[in-house]
Amino acid sequence: MSHSYPERAIDLSKLPPINCLVISHRHFDHFDIRTLSSLDRDTVVFHPACEPLIEHALSELGFTRTRPLVPWARARAGQLEIIATPSCVSWPELGLVVRDGVSTLWSLIDTVIDKEIISTLREHVGTIDCLLAQYSPILQYELRDGLGSKTLDAGAYDWLFETVRLTQAQMVVPSAGGIRFDKAAWQNVYGFPVSPRRFLADLAHAVPGVTSTHLDPGDVLERDGESWAARRQTVPFVAMRMPFDGYQQWHHDPAVGIPAFADLNLLGSDPEAAGQYATRYITEQLVHDLLHKSNDAARSRWREWRLKWRLDLYLPPNASGAAPAPSSWWVDFGQDELSLTQRDGIEADLRTVVTATGIHDLMTGLCPPYAYLSMDCTRHTARVMRATPDGVQEPEGGLPEPLLAALTEPRDLDALFVASELEKWGPGNR
Repeated sequence: MSHSYPERAIDLSKLPPINCLVISHRHFDHFDIRTLSSLDRDTVVFHPACEPLIEHALSELGFTRTRPLVPWARARAGQLEIIATPSCVSWPELGLVVRDGVSTLWSLIDTVIDKEIISTLREHVGTIDCLLAQYSPILQYELRDGLGSKTLDAGAYDWLFETVRLTQAQMVVPSAGGIRFDKAAWQNVYGFPVSPRRFLADLAHAVPGVTSTHLDPGDVLERDGESWAARRQTVPFVAMRMPFDGYQQWHHDPAVGIPAFADLNLLGSDPEAAGQYATRYITEQLVHDLLHKSNDAARSRWREWRLKWRLDLYLPPNASGAAPAPSSWWVDFGQDELSLTQRDGIEADLRTVVTATGIHDLMTGLCPPYAYLSMDCTRHTARVMRATPDGVQEPEGGLPEPLLAALTEPRDLDALFVASELEKWGPGNR
């Protein structure tokens, strides 16, 4: 579905004993069941508090020394002190400060931070010697909206440099954001607008005098007093998969277009079964999920804006290689009673297209919600507005996309994916 970039290989036979393991949050590029299944179960594992999915998976895999952390909590791992830093998101997510008595390193991982978090951290630890920095604004949900901007947002990019300015770190290493999508590769040129090397070149102009370097898998950063040195390819258990193109894949190519939408059946599900499953979900379950209490706030906003929504279901090619024509349904959220209709001629404010295998693979645990989005299983476009005596208005921040809300809000589909992964990689199944 996706992979780290540059790609790297880990030789488990050369892996030294692990002092501790830190799981920052439940997204599966940071919480991988297959990787966990290959590690020593006696390892101390730190993870965000109040995250039952991670706790359940670790218990099922046989990890017994688990330690939940809340933001600003401190813990010890051998000679190291660990401080968990918060994230301005709606799910439990942690950044990580590591101190060895000489140097202080802060890894932002995927955390969303603000000026207050930086200020509080500096009060806690004083000087930050090394910052593992985020280097690119990542466009994810924007790629699903055909009318949404897919260009680099200057304000979001500037915040990355403002983070460096406020942190006043002695050394900056671009570290978070290096993944590539395998199944819908057209997203890469839009979703990752800045390479680590471009970030470092811009950093030199944005924060003059800052010390920085770029590290590839297998590299080590060493400190000697006030000087820093990158030792290339010196970690014995990590190797880069060659050939590496020097981030050529990051370069914007104006000839790369967004392909026409189709059900490509990217995980190889049975086409007929997937089509039947998705159609049954839409006709029998969708309205029930839209009416679920978890969607009360979203439904209130849809009703407030008198949203008319169209949903198109694309089916995978059949045995002869032909793809059937998509089926369409409409929901008028301005009506007193929510219902699904196939009556054509309704002008939609928001239109969603989705693949049958996307719904099937998501709801049966073959892929998590993030993969459902990143594999190009759904797109949407919206023109939501209302005319008032004070002028034409648009909803601030847009409106929730109804299908994604229906699929994900009433149920924890990450848990379904974890159960599927545990079945493959849990004790006795490796």
